[in-house]
Amino acid sequence: MNEFAPQHSRLFKEMVIVAKPTKPFTYTATNTARRQVILTGYSNEILAAYETVAESTQTNIPPPSEWNDASTEEFVGTVVLQVLSHSISDNDDLFQHGCDSLQATWIRNILLRALQDSAELDIRQTADNFVYTYPGSPVDAMQAMVDKYSKDFVIIPKNKSDARNRKVVLITGTTGAFGSHILADLVLDENAQYIYAVNRLGDAMEKVTMLEADLSAKPQVLVEIIGSVTHIIHNAWRVDFNLGLSSFEANVRGLRNVIDLALTSRARLTYTSSIAVFQSADEDRPLAETHVDAEVAKGMGRGESKWVSQELLRLAPGLRYLVVRVGQLTGGPKGTWNAKEWIPSMIQSSMVLGYLPNDDKLVSRVPVHMAAHAIVDYVDLLAPSFSLARVVSHELAVKLISYDHWLQVLESSSLDPTTLLAKRVLPYYKGNAETLGWKNREAFGVPHLSTGLIREASFPQLGDENVKKWLQYWRKEKAIL
Repeated sequence: MNEFAPQHSRLFKEMVIVAKPTKPFTYTATNTARRQVILTGYSNEILAAYETVAESTQTNIPPPSEWNDASTEEFVGTVVLQVLSHSISDNDDLFQHGCDSLQATWIRNILLRALQDSAELDIRQTADNFVYTYPGSPVDAMQAMVDKYSKDFVIIPKNKSDARNRKVVLITGTTGAFGSHILADLVLDENAQYIYAVNRLGDAMEKVTMLEADLSAKPQVLVEIIGSVTHIIHNAWRVDFNLGLSSFEANVRGLRNVIDLALTSRARLTYTSSIAVFQSADEDRPLAETHVDAEVAKGMGRGESKWVSQELLRLAPGLRYLVVRVGQLTGGPKGTWNAKEWIPSMIQSSMVLGYLPNDDKLVSRVPVHMAAHAIVDYVDLLAPSFSLARVVSHELAVKLISYDHWLQVLESSSLDPTTLLAKRVLPYYKGNAETLGWKNREAFGVPHLSTGLIREASFPQLGDENVKKWLQYWRKEKAIL
């Protein structure tokens, strides 16, 4: 079965648990297995299976008789080949080639057992997640990835304007809680005339086109998107806090493709980043919503990949974009909150332990549906440019041209300032022309002024009712008792 099953659907005999007659499966009225109830009932057996795997090695590969660079490299390569059942190059990322957490555990145990038995090393000081990490400077690796994916951006001609007068949104990553709430808000948005959701295939609403994640697989749809999309929300990103930066390279490469699409289509791009870019910050004050150095973002691979992504956006010439550093989100209006996230897991574990950690400091979490509302509102703040010009053009029946072209026509006209009032302030228009390409400028070169980074927008304070709804939901899902 494993020979033809997808990577995520493979079975490991070590993880097969035989059901007990004393713990029969329970079913719903429609004869569907009650998955969460069954898993809760067999939680001890599942935990024991994982502990058994954690202590296993699954190998008969003899360790090197002498440990040196060549023998160590050969031994590690042989171990990886046996565990993954296919060879990869020495510089490839294990997790890009299908290695999962169980296989990573096997690789770790095999290597540590070999070191303990043949090299007589104390393996207790070895990090549990060393298979996930790589040697070298994390900052150098982050900058190298930026350099790799910031080459040859699409150059947009200065005279290319966006004359589309409808709102067409392309959104990625709508299968999770946050993305699905954003999509739901977009569907209810009367201004959004069409939506492309780049995700797994499935049933879709009338005005939503669901696409596979590989945009190149549907060239005719890609041409259609380039010609119509006005806004892009890029929310898709791998969620795994164990992996190193290199394991997120596929996500970074995907963002580069999205940037190219935004540049080609002249669409505004909203990117959901993360406060994880501050994971190594040591400042004892609120962190500014500005560019941060790589030293501040180094740490877990996911946060590093978000920093790399922000750099790519910053370096893309002519890109109209907004970065939203998403913080800690809570459950939705009915308390729906994935019980596997760290706060629910902490609460569940506290119930088992009988102790709950106490911390009375500020809780600034935002309910997921309110964060989604904010994203959609921010997208509206990034409405297509030249909206004023389009209205005037339509009402007065005059043709739209680029600002530079208009300035040339103005200067070359023989009419005097009494007829062409703009000639009275010609130096001002020329000054604006010099700043048209600057990223911090609005239409016609006008400076973009700070509005307190939208601090005026506020959300209701989290309270007891929110917590009660979370707990009610987790009890309903049998995540807690």
